[in-house]
Amino acid sequence: MVRVGWDPPLQTYFAQVHDLTKENEEEEIILWQGTRPGEIEYTDQLTAVVYEWVKLSVETRLALINDKRDNK
Repeated sequence: MVRVGWDPPLQTYFAQVHDLTKENEEEEIILWQGTRPGEIEYTDQLTAVVYEWVKLSVETRLALINDKRDNK
């Protein structure tokens, strides 16, 4: 599972990739970026971070851009 979003306090996009393939075990975070202020400034950067697991749609990217704009 991939989670992406905008973190207003850190002013960065973030990405988390969770490994859900292990039954009866706690899910494992295999990637977590966007934990430092300003680490991921643009959706193009975020798209590159998660490309191995998911391709972000145009709609998702626009929603992320709007979230950043509305929560600065």
